[in-house]
Amino acid sequence: MFNRRHNNDGKDDDDDDDDDDGEHILGDGYHQNNKDLWAAMIHEKATAVAAVTTGATLLTRETTAAKALRGTT
Repeated sequence: MFNRRHNNDGKDDDDDDDDDDGEHILGDGYHQNNKDLWAAMIHEKATAVAAVTTGATLLTRETTAAKALRGTT
């Protein structure tokens, strides 16, 4: 089981998975890297949604314009 830090003193609350020098087994950068990964994934998802929405809007406008040109609104 992984350690979880419950306070801000920089020390682990339990020693089950610590290595010899008392550092977190996954390293101090693990948590920040995980946050950065999630932020990148959320940004990527939002970008994809925006692209699909923009594409649908453009398609609707194009279809509406084509119907107007044909006179079948």
